[in-house]
Amino acid sequence: MHTTRGRILLVRHAQTRANIDQVWHGITDTPLTPEGHRQASLAGHYINDHFAPLSKVYASQLQRARHTAEAIAQHQGLTVESDKRLQEVDNGDWEEMSYADLHEQHNYWSNTMREDSYSAPGGESRREVTRRMLASLSEIARRHIEETVAVVSHGLAIAMVLAHLTESESADWSTYDTQNTGITILNSADLSVIEFNITAHLDDALDRGSK
Repeated sequence: MHTTRGRILLVRHAQTRANIDQVWHGITDTPLTPEGHRQASLAGHYINDHFAPLSKVYASQLQRARHTAEAIAQHQGLTVESDKRLQEVDNGDWEEMSYADLHEQHNYWSNTMREDSYSAPGGESRREVTRRMLASLSEIARRHIEETVAVVSHGLAIAMVLAHLTESESADWSTYDTQNTGITILNSADLSVIEFNITAHLDDALDRGSK
């Protein structure tokens, strides 16, 4: 049981079809799969059991994050506050490309790691994403310094800001890959990482299903 207050629960959204198909949906507004809705429900129950009470639930405006956040907020009788700064990396002209094509045609992942100003045409750079994510989390932390809140965002955006918070450099974002509905706990006082990518709610469900 996590009883200490002053925490941000940074949660990656639940599963979408793009996650399964390995297709880039940054600002493409894709829905959760049935499995994604199940994951969101499990995360909501887990957070309610281990971190309640929450003072607020935040999410990006994209439905995969919002619906995950709503599954968390409903246990607390809260509404979800949208913050566009929490959205996934906007990949501009390369939205909806497969991960394989992004690598083979554009060397996207290596270029993104090497150069923080690199972006798809019409898209966002690692530097821009890290700045907006950090601005949002810092504002939320100041607003809720002695409280526990949940923040639902997206895989690459979370990875970039966690790399920055941990190493003062977002280039090593691949180290901070989280699972769908993985929960990372941040200390509101300094945004340090307390615990990374908690998936006990998913593991418990698998264990129950195997019995």
